[in-house]
Amino acid sequence: MRLQELRDPEGTVLAQGLHPSITVVSASAGARASLLAALPTEEVHVVRASDLDAELARATEVAAARYEHDLEEKRGLVAGARAAAQEARRSMEEAVHEAKVASVELEAFDQLAERLASAEENYEAAVRAQAETARSLATAVSELDRVLAQRQAASDSLNEARKSRDNQGVPEAVLQQALNVQSALSEALTSRREAVEQADATYHDARSAARHALAALEAAHLSLIQGTASYTSPHSSPYTGPAASPHSSPYTSSYDRPFASNGHHQQISGTPGSDLPGLDLSNKPGEGPGAAGGLIGPMQAGQPAPAPGPGPLGPGVPLPGLVGNYRDYLAAHWRSAQAAERRARDAEATARAHLEQQERELEALSSAGATEPPALDVALDWGRNLDLSGTSVLVADDAFKGFGPEGVAALLEAIAERGCQAIYLTEDPAVLSWAIGLPREVGAATAATAPRPKRLALVGG
Repeated sequence: MRLQELRDPEGTVLAQGLHPSITVVSASAGARASLLAALPTEEVHVVRASDLDAELARATEVAAARYEHDLEEKRGLVAGARAAAQEARRSMEEAVHEAKVASVELEAFDQLAERLASAEENYEAAVRAQAETARSLATAVSELDRVLAQRQAASDSLNEARKSRDNQGVPEAVLQQALNVQSALSEALTSRREAVEQADATYHDARSAARHALAALEAAHLSLIQGTASYTSPHSSPYTGPAASPHSSPYTSSYDRPFASNGHHQQISGTPGSDLPGLDLSNKPGEGPGAAGGLIGPMQAGQPAPAPGPGPLGPGVPLPGLVGNYRDYLAAHWRSAQAAERRARDAEATARAHLEQQERELEALSSAGATEPPALDVALDWGRNLDLSGTSVLVADDAFKGFGPEGVAALLEAIAERGCQAIYLTEDPAVLSWAIGLPREVGAATAATAPRPKRLALVGG
């Protein structure tokens, strides 16, 4: 339906020349009331300023509800960012602790390994010194035995000379010579006995030094076992060699040294390259460093050593290569812990920056408060969503005056774009000027027709 003119019930034309798209009708308040009363009821939608006011109020309520929703959502984001920052902080503290523990363990292992290597070197030197003194003692004893044999032979010769002198008259010079030989051998025997006693004392000193060195090695080994057993970073031994036999040790050196299965030295049964008897270097009650009140780790003299577990390095005193491999393992763990610490610090810094950003955005949102939507945008959305069809007619009783002439023009164009007829009743000259300037195919302006005054009839008598 398209309106071309409007008439009152008596057929009087109130407005004519209505454009099928946009028409601005210049009409006073009384004329607008007459025009509205003359409108047909079908397919005609009348809009008043109160309708737009209600739409603006509804849009303001929607905006306030949306603001509260955004505020709650932002508060939730801040809470999540705070929890993430706290978790990142906790993870960073754990990573810092792990890196510190790994550093302390590596440093402590270096000290223990250095102590073990030094004790092992000292023990090997002590064993070599004891073997050398044992050989010297054996040489001195052998020399003493030789002198004893010579003295015995000389004594037998002297006795034979004396018997021959009594029976056959041996010359006195021969007898004196035999006496001189026996005297010289007695002096040599005394000298050899002193040499044997000196060699024996030196051997016992070397033997005691070897026992002390063995005790120091056992203490260093025990400290290494106890130290590595308390480590928290490595959970298993990196040693991948063949499993040690319960009755043997992986330790070898330039000369074979047996070890007990608990990692302590066994009695040395002999020294390669010599025919000396076995040298007992074991600690006995009343002998060795324990007898003087010294301690071998937690072990005292006369008391059995504790039986610590083999630890990550396996049973027995470990080879230097195995110690080095385990040190490399600890160093790799330390480097990994440091890298994890750096990543955790970066993650914590990122989480903290994200939290600060979210808190700034929340503060800005709270300070700004709810923002009312632009009135013209609300009115345009309202106009685009009206329940209109191509045959509908919308008549606005100066309903858009609150948006100014430009707003009125934008609203009328938005409604006309939907294919319906838009008629705007107003007295605003700016809106009328805009309508007059529209192309003929777009819209037009017209004026309401003033109603003719009714004639008075004279009744005569």
